[in-house]
Amino acid sequence: MAVWVGIDLDGTLLDHPYWHLHLSPWLTRTARRHGLDRTALWQRLQAESRRRWRAGDWLGAMDWAAMAAGLGLHLPDPGRPPAGAVSRLVMPGADRLLLHWTARGLRLVLVSNGLWRNQRPYLEALGWLEVFAGVVTPDRTGVAKPDPRAFAAAGRPLAWHLGDQLYQDVLGARRAGVPAMQILHLVQDAPLDPLAPQRVAPDLTVEDLEQARVLGLLLVARAGAVRRLRVPCP
Repeated sequence: MAVWVGIDLDGTLLDHPYWHLHLSPWLTRTARRHGLDRTALWQRLQAESRRRWRAGDWLGAMDWAAMAAGLGLHLPDPGRPPAGAVSRLVMPGADRLLLHWTARGLRLVLVSNGLWRNQRPYLEALGWLEVFAGVVTPDRTGVAKPDPRAFAAAGRPLAWHLGDQLYQDVLGARRAGVPAMQILHLVQDAPLDPLAPQRVAPDLTVEDLEQARVLGLLLVARAGAVRRLRVPCP
């Protein structure tokens, strides 16, 4: 019987390629072209994103092109970049984790809050599209983490979910009854969910993707116990 696993993208497998390769350069060009302050422009977009998020408009909160249009600015969708540009943003150990987990029969579902049109070009550049048996993003499902429906949208019970964010990955997985494995390398604890406690404990913590890889292989070796696993966060 296949073991299905949720996995986050930005901050977990990749270091935010949409930001580094598309949105940040666009901010610089646009600010220069229109005589705007780059920092102030970014702050306005962030403020609008937070407003939409708190209003429950999760899809709109991730749609940077729509928010830019609200300011009278055009933000195009990203094209497919050179593989080398994206490979520099691959988190250490990500390739090995994906290779070993899929080789052991794990079925990986990408559960990301980034819009698919803003994620797909980077996965295509890396040749990662075929790695994922399923993709869950706000523009495909209408929901975003930490809404538990984002995990239900995987269509299969998830043995665990690997991500870096407390308020998105850990809280969302716990709400969905999915064991949460949190990688600690780029944790940003932000109070975007008004229903979230100050902190929510993951079931498991790992320091890097190598630890996650090994732990995942151990878990799949005892797949019958994975769904019952509850290890308190130290």
